[in-house]
Amino acid sequence: MGLLNMLRHPIRSCAIAMPVMVLVSCGQTGVHDDTEAAAPSESVSAQDAARSQIRANYQEWAGSSSDFQAANVVVAYANNGGYYECLRKLNRDYSWKTSIALVSPTVDDGTWGTRWLAPTHSAFFTDKLRVDAIMSALASRMNNVDLTAEENQQDLLCIEKNPTPADSVIEEIRSPKGLAELQKRWDSAMRQVSAELPSTDAYLQCLDSYGIPGHPKGAPGDPLDDFYGLLNKSSPDWHVIAVANAREASAEWRDVLSLEQEFLTVDSACRNQYIEMYLPLVLEISETFALENAREIRALRGSWEAIRERATTLGWSLDEPFAGDTTLFMSDPLRGVNEEN
Repeated sequence: MGLLNMLRHPIRSCAIAMPVMVLVSCGQTGVHDDTEAAAPSESVSAQDAARSQIRANYQEWAGSSSDFQAANVVVAYANNGGYYECLRKLNRDYSWKTSIALVSPTVDDGTWGTRWLAPTHSAFFTDKLRVDAIMSALASRMNNVDLTAEENQQDLLCIEKNPTPADSVIEEIRSPKGLAELQKRWDSAMRQVSAELPSTDAYLQCLDSYGIPGHPKGAPGDPLDDFYGLLNKSSPDWHVIAVANAREASAEWRDVLSLEQEFLTVDSACRNQYIEMYLPLVLEISETFALENAREIRALRGSWEAIRERATTLGWSLDEPFAGDTTLFMSDPLRGVNEEN
Protein backbone atom coordinates (compact mmCIF):
# COMPACT_ATOMS: atom_id res chain seq x y z
CA MET A 1 0.00 0.00 0.00
CA GLY A 2 1.44 3.35 -1.00
CA LEU A 3 1.16 6.73 0.57
CA LEU A 4 -1.70 7.77 -1.69
CA ASN A 5 -4.31 6.97 0.87
CA MET A 6 -6.50 9.36 -0.61
CA LEU A 7 -5.89 6.01 -1.81
CA ARG A 8 -9.50 5.61 -1.05
CA HIS A 9 -10.22 8.98 -2.62
CA PRO A 10 -8.33 9.45 -5.89
CA ILE A 11 -7.34 12.97 -6.89
CA ARG A 12 -9.94 14.72 -8.96
CA SER A 13 -9.14 17.50 -11.37
CA CYS A 14 -12.17 19.63 -10.59
CA ALA A 15 -14.13 20.40 -7.49
CA ILE A 16 -17.60 20.00 -8.91
CA ALA A 17 -18.67 17.99 -11.91
CA MET A 18 -18.85 20.71 -14.52
CA PRO A 19 -21.17 20.34 -17.51
CA VAL A 20 -19.27 19.08 -20.55
CA MET A 21 -19.63 21.22 -23.63
CA VAL A 22 -20.14 19.02 -26.62
CA LEU A 23 -19.36 21.75 -29.10
CA VAL A 24 -17.52 24.54 -27.39
CA SER A 25 -15.93 25.23 -24.06
CA CYS A 26 -17.41 26.67 -20.94
CA GLY A 27 -14.91 29.42 -20.24
CA GLN A 28 -14.51 32.18 -17.76
CA THR A 29 -13.42 35.21 -19.73
CA GLY A 30 -15.18 37.67 -21.98
CA VAL A 31 -15.13 37.68 -25.75
CA HIS A 32 -11.86 38.80 -27.32
CA ASP A 33 -12.15 37.91 -30.98
CA ASP A 34 -9.58 38.59 -33.68
CA THR A 35 -11.19 36.87 -36.66
CA GLU A 36 -12.68 38.38 -39.81
CA ALA A 37 -16.08 38.05 -38.19
CA ALA A 38 -15.08 40.30 -35.29
CA ALA A 39 -17.53 42.97 -34.25
CA PRO A 40 -16.48 46.62 -33.88
CA SER A 41 -14.48 47.39 -30.78
CA GLU A 42 -17.44 49.15 -29.14
CA SER A 43 -19.55 46.03 -29.61
CA VAL A 44 -16.80 43.75 -28.32
CA SER A 45 -16.48 45.96 -25.26
CA ALA A 46 -20.23 45.73 -24.71
CA GLN A 47 -20.01 41.97 -25.07
CA ASP A 48 -17.27 41.87 -22.47
CA ALA A 49 -19.39 43.89 -20.07
CA ALA A 50 -22.44 41.69 -20.68
CA ARG A 51 -20.41 38.51 -20.34
CA SER A 52 -18.87 39.73 -17.10
CA GLN A 53 -22.28 40.47 -15.58
CA ILE A 54 -23.79 37.19 -16.76
CA ARG A 55 -20.86 35.32 -15.25
CA ALA A 56 -21.11 37.24 -11.97
CA ASN A 57 -24.85 36.59 -11.71
CA TYR A 58 -24.45 32.90 -12.48
CA GLN A 59 -21.49 32.24 -10.22
CA GLU A 60 -23.16 34.04 -7.34
CA TRP A 61 -25.22 30.89 -6.81
CA ALA A 62 -23.61 28.21 -9.02
CA GLY A 63 -20.16 28.84 -7.57
CA SER A 64 -16.90 30.27 -8.89
CA SER A 65 -13.53 28.63 -9.42
CA SER A 66 -12.41 29.89 -5.99
CA ASP A 67 -15.58 28.46 -4.42
CA PHE A 68 -14.82 25.11 -6.06
CA GLN A 69 -11.20 25.19 -4.90
CA ALA A 70 -12.30 25.98 -1.36
CA ALA A 71 -14.72 23.04 -1.59
CA ASN A 72 -11.84 20.82 -2.71
CA VAL A 73 -9.93 21.75 0.42
CA VAL A 74 -12.89 20.92 2.66
CA VAL A 75 -13.48 17.65 0.80
CA ALA A 76 -9.83 16.67 1.12
CA TYR A 77 -9.96 17.22 4.87
CA ALA A 78 -13.26 15.35 5.22
CA ASN A 79 -11.82 12.42 3.28
CA ASN A 80 -8.32 12.33 4.73
CA GLY A 81 -7.92 14.71 7.67
CA GLY A 82 -8.53 12.09 10.32
CA TYR A 83 -6.40 9.52 8.52
CA TYR A 84 -3.39 11.81 8.25
CA GLU A 85 -3.83 13.03 11.83
CA CYS A 86 -3.72 9.39 12.88
CA LEU A 87 -0.47 8.91 10.97
CA ARG A 88 0.99 12.08 12.46
CA LYS A 89 0.42 10.70 15.96
CA LEU A 90 2.47 7.69 14.86
CA ASN A 91 5.29 10.05 13.86
CA ARG A 92 4.52 9.78 10.16
CA ASP A 93 5.19 13.22 8.71
CA TYR A 94 2.48 13.44 6.06
CA SER A 95 -0.30 15.94 5.46
CA TRP A 96 -3.90 15.56 4.31
CA LYS A 97 -3.30 18.64 2.17
CA THR A 98 -1.45 16.55 -0.38
CA SER A 99 -4.84 15.13 -1.41
CA ILE A 100 -6.32 18.52 -2.38
CA ALA A 101 -7.40 18.50 -6.03
CA LEU A 102 -6.80 21.46 -8.30
CA VAL A 103 -9.67 23.19 -10.11
CA SER A 104 -9.44 23.83 -13.83
CA PRO A 105 -9.33 27.53 -14.79
CA THR A 106 -12.04 26.85 -17.40
CA VAL A 107 -15.22 27.69 -15.51
CA ASP A 108 -18.85 27.68 -16.65
CA ASP A 109 -20.56 31.04 -16.87
CA GLY A 110 -24.04 29.68 -17.47
CA THR A 111 -24.06 29.93 -21.27
CA TRP A 112 -22.69 26.48 -22.07
CA GLY A 113 -26.17 25.02 -22.61
CA THR A 114 -26.83 27.33 -25.55
CA ARG A 115 -23.79 25.88 -27.36
CA TRP A 116 -23.52 28.87 -29.67
CA LEU A 117 -23.01 31.45 -26.93
CA ALA A 118 -20.24 30.07 -24.72
CA PRO A 119 -17.14 32.30 -24.41
CA THR A 120 -14.75 32.26 -27.34
CA HIS A 121 -11.00 31.68 -27.19
CA SER A 122 -11.22 29.55 -24.05
CA ALA A 123 -8.47 26.94 -23.90
CA PHE A 124 -10.79 24.26 -22.58
CA PHE A 125 -8.83 21.29 -23.94
CA THR A 126 -5.35 22.29 -22.80
CA ASP A 127 -6.66 23.73 -19.52
CA LYS A 128 -7.90 20.26 -18.62
CA LEU A 129 -4.65 18.66 -19.76
CA ARG A 130 -2.63 21.07 -17.60
CA VAL A 131 -4.65 20.33 -14.48
CA ASP A 132 -4.65 16.58 -15.11
CA ALA A 133 -0.88 16.64 -15.62
CA ILE A 134 -0.30 18.55 -12.38
CA MET A 135 -2.49 16.15 -10.43
CA SER A 136 -0.85 13.12 -12.08
CA ALA A 137 2.56 14.44 -11.11
CA LEU A 138 1.41 14.97 -7.53
CA ALA A 139 -0.13 11.50 -7.36
CA SER A 140 3.03 9.96 -8.80
CA ARG A 141 5.16 11.74 -6.22
CA MET A 142 2.92 10.56 -3.40
CA ASN A 143 2.84 6.99 -4.67
CA ASN A 144 6.58 6.85 -5.25
CA VAL A 145 7.25 6.01 -1.60
CA ASP A 146 8.49 2.66 -0.31
CA LEU A 147 6.77 1.74 2.95
CA THR A 148 8.04 -0.70 5.53
CA ALA A 149 5.85 -3.53 6.81
CA GLU A 150 5.27 -1.53 9.98
CA GLU A 151 4.21 1.53 8.02
CA ASN A 152 1.80 -0.57 5.98
CA GLN A 153 0.23 -1.80 9.19
CA GLN A 154 -0.03 1.77 10.43
CA ASP A 155 -1.83 2.70 7.22
CA LEU A 156 -4.34 -0.09 7.69
CA LEU A 157 -4.91 0.89 11.32
CA CYS A 158 -5.51 4.55 10.47
CA ILE A 159 -7.85 3.67 7.61
CA GLU A 160 -9.85 1.44 9.94
CA LYS A 161 -10.09 4.19 12.55
CA ASN A 162 -11.11 6.80 9.98
CA PRO A 163 -13.73 5.35 7.65
CA THR A 164 -14.68 7.04 4.42
CA PRO A 165 -17.37 9.73 4.87
CA ALA A 166 -20.75 8.97 3.38
CA ASP A 167 -21.18 10.06 -0.23
CA SER A 168 -23.96 12.39 0.89
CA VAL A 169 -21.51 14.28 3.12
CA ILE A 170 -19.12 14.91 0.24
CA GLU A 171 -21.94 15.71 -2.17
CA GLU A 172 -23.29 18.39 0.17
CA ILE A 173 -19.91 20.11 0.09
CA ARG A 174 -19.54 19.87 -3.67
CA SER A 175 -23.17 20.74 -4.41
CA PRO A 176 -24.79 22.81 -1.66
CA LYS A 177 -28.47 22.31 -0.90
CA GLY A 178 -30.69 23.96 -3.47
CA LEU A 179 -28.06 24.13 -6.22
CA ALA A 180 -29.49 21.36 -8.39
CA GLU A 181 -32.99 22.86 -8.31
CA LEU A 182 -31.77 26.34 -9.18
CA GLN A 183 -29.66 24.92 -12.00
CA LYS A 184 -32.80 23.29 -13.44
CA ARG A 185 -34.56 26.65 -13.36
CA TRP A 186 -31.66 28.35 -15.10
CA ASP A 187 -31.49 25.66 -17.77
CA SER A 188 -35.21 26.09 -18.37
CA ALA A 189 -34.83 29.86 -18.70
CA MET A 190 -32.00 29.43 -21.19
CA ARG A 191 -34.02 27.10 -23.40
CA GLN A 192 -35.92 30.09 -24.73
CA VAL A 193 -32.62 31.33 -26.15
CA SER A 194 -31.59 27.94 -27.48
CA ALA A 195 -34.89 27.66 -29.34
CA GLU A 196 -33.99 30.72 -31.43
CA LEU A 197 -30.47 29.57 -32.32
CA PRO A 198 -29.41 27.35 -35.24
CA SER A 199 -29.04 23.61 -34.86
CA THR A 200 -25.92 21.71 -33.90
CA ASP A 201 -25.61 20.60 -37.52
CA ALA A 202 -25.31 24.24 -38.59
CA TYR A 203 -22.33 24.67 -36.29
CA LEU A 204 -20.63 21.57 -37.66
CA GLN A 205 -21.30 22.76 -41.20
CA CYS A 206 -19.68 26.08 -40.38
CA LEU A 207 -16.57 24.37 -39.01
CA ASP A 208 -16.45 22.25 -42.14
CA SER A 209 -16.76 25.29 -44.40
CA TYR A 210 -13.60 26.79 -42.88
CA GLY A 211 -11.68 23.61 -42.19
CA ILE A 212 -10.09 22.96 -38.81
CA PRO A 213 -7.06 20.93 -37.64
CA GLY A 214 -7.69 17.26 -38.38
CA HIS A 215 -10.58 18.08 -40.70
CA PRO A 216 -9.76 19.94 -43.94
CA LYS A 217 -12.47 22.00 -45.60
CA GLY A 218 -15.11 19.77 -47.14
CA ALA A 219 -13.70 16.55 -45.71
CA PRO A 220 -16.14 13.73 -44.86
CA GLY A 221 -16.97 12.91 -41.25
CA ASP A 222 -17.64 14.91 -38.10
CA PRO A 223 -15.29 17.94 -37.80
CA LEU A 224 -15.26 17.86 -34.00
CA ASP A 225 -14.58 14.14 -33.83
CA ASP A 226 -11.68 14.61 -36.23
CA PHE A 227 -10.33 17.61 -34.31
CA TYR A 228 -10.48 15.96 -30.90
CA GLY A 229 -8.97 12.82 -32.35
CA LEU A 230 -6.01 14.84 -33.63
CA LEU A 231 -5.57 16.66 -30.30
CA ASN A 232 -5.65 13.43 -28.31
CA LYS A 233 -3.17 11.84 -30.68
CA SER A 234 -0.88 14.89 -30.57
CA SER A 235 -0.97 15.50 -26.81
CA PRO A 236 2.30 14.65 -25.08
CA ASP A 237 2.66 12.53 -21.97
CA TRP A 238 1.67 14.17 -18.70
CA HIS A 239 5.32 14.47 -17.66
CA VAL A 240 5.92 16.82 -20.58
CA ILE A 241 2.81 18.89 -19.85
CA ALA A 242 3.64 19.18 -16.14
CA VAL A 243 7.07 20.53 -16.97
CA ALA A 244 5.47 23.01 -19.38
CA ASN A 245 3.53 24.49 -16.47
CA ALA A 246 6.72 25.49 -14.70
CA ARG A 247 9.47 25.55 -17.27
CA GLU A 248 9.93 26.05 -21.00
CA ALA A 249 7.28 24.26 -23.03
CA SER A 250 8.34 21.45 -25.35
CA ALA A 251 7.85 21.66 -29.09
CA GLU A 252 5.12 19.01 -28.96
CA TRP A 253 3.20 20.90 -26.28
CA ARG A 254 3.51 24.13 -28.26
CA ASP A 255 2.11 22.27 -31.26
CA VAL A 256 -0.96 21.22 -29.27
CA LEU A 257 -1.50 24.79 -28.08
CA SER A 258 -1.21 25.99 -31.67
CA LEU A 259 -3.74 23.42 -32.91
CA GLU A 260 -6.17 24.47 -30.22
CA GLN A 261 -5.82 28.15 -31.07
CA GLU A 262 -6.31 27.41 -34.75
CA PHE A 263 -9.60 25.69 -33.92
CA LEU A 264 -10.70 28.47 -31.55
CA THR A 265 -10.21 31.07 -34.27
CA VAL A 266 -12.61 29.22 -36.57
CA ASP A 267 -14.96 28.53 -33.68
CA SER A 268 -15.13 32.26 -32.98
CA ALA A 269 -15.78 33.09 -36.63
CA CYS A 270 -18.72 30.66 -36.61
CA ARG A 271 -20.27 31.93 -33.38
CA ASN A 272 -19.49 35.62 -32.98
CA GLN A 273 -22.52 36.89 -34.90
CA TYR A 274 -24.82 34.91 -32.60
CA ILE A 275 -23.00 36.06 -29.50
CA GLU A 276 -23.44 39.66 -30.62
CA MET A 277 -27.12 39.12 -31.39
CA TYR A 278 -28.20 37.05 -28.38
CA LEU A 279 -25.90 37.89 -25.48
CA PRO A 280 -28.04 40.94 -24.56
CA LEU A 281 -31.02 38.59 -24.26
CA VAL A 282 -29.02 36.25 -22.02
CA LEU A 283 -28.09 39.23 -19.85
CA GLU A 284 -31.75 40.23 -19.57
CA ILE A 285 -32.69 36.66 -18.61
CA SER A 286 -29.84 36.58 -16.10
CA GLU A 287 -30.94 39.79 -14.40
CA THR A 288 -34.58 38.65 -14.26
CA PHE A 289 -33.50 35.28 -12.91
CA ALA A 290 -31.51 36.97 -10.15
CA LEU A 291 -34.55 38.99 -9.07
CA GLU A 292 -37.03 36.14 -9.24
CA ASN A 293 -34.80 33.74 -7.33
CA ALA A 294 -33.19 36.20 -4.93
CA ARG A 295 -34.01 34.23 -1.76
CA GLU A 296 -32.59 30.97 -3.10
CA ILE A 297 -29.53 32.75 -4.46
CA ARG A 298 -28.83 34.35 -1.08
CA ALA A 299 -29.08 30.95 0.57
CA LEU A 300 -26.66 29.36 -1.90
CA ARG A 301 -24.21 32.24 -1.63
CA GLY A 302 -24.33 31.75 2.12
CA SER A 303 -23.52 28.06 1.64
CA TRP A 304 -20.54 28.86 -0.58
CA GLU A 305 -19.32 31.47 1.91
CA ALA A 306 -19.56 28.89 4.70
CA ILE A 307 -17.45 26.50 2.62
CA ARG A 308 -14.88 29.24 2.02
CA GLU A 309 -14.79 30.07 5.73
CA ARG A 310 -14.24 26.42 6.61
CA ALA A 311 -11.51 26.14 3.97
CA THR A 312 -9.87 29.28 5.35
CA THR A 313 -9.61 27.69 8.79
CA LEU A 314 -7.82 24.80 7.07
CA GLY A 315 -5.25 27.11 5.46
CA TRP A 316 -6.91 27.91 2.12
CA SER A 317 -6.85 31.35 0.53
CA LEU A 318 -7.00 32.75 -3.00
CA ASP A 319 -3.20 32.75 -3.01
CA GLU A 320 -2.94 29.31 -1.42
CA PRO A 321 -5.18 26.94 -3.41
CA PHE A 322 -3.45 23.94 -1.81
CA ALA A 323 -3.93 25.43 1.68
CA GLY A 324 -0.27 26.34 1.99
CA ASP A 325 1.13 22.83 1.79
CA THR A 326 2.24 22.25 -1.79
CA THR A 327 3.02 25.63 -3.33
CA LEU A 328 6.56 24.49 -4.14
CA PHE A 329 5.03 21.69 -6.14
CA MET A 330 3.48 24.22 -8.51
CA SER A 331 6.87 25.74 -9.32
CA ASP A 332 8.50 22.37 -10.01
CA PRO A 333 5.84 19.70 -10.60
CA LEU A 334 8.25 16.86 -11.27
CA ARG A 335 10.39 17.38 -8.19
CA GLY A 336 10.77 13.93 -6.64
CA VAL A 337 8.62 12.22 -9.26
CA ASN A 338 9.55 8.88 -10.78
CA GLU A 339 8.67 9.51 -14.43
CA GLU A 340 8.44 5.79 -15.10
CA ASN A 341 5.23 5.60 -13.02
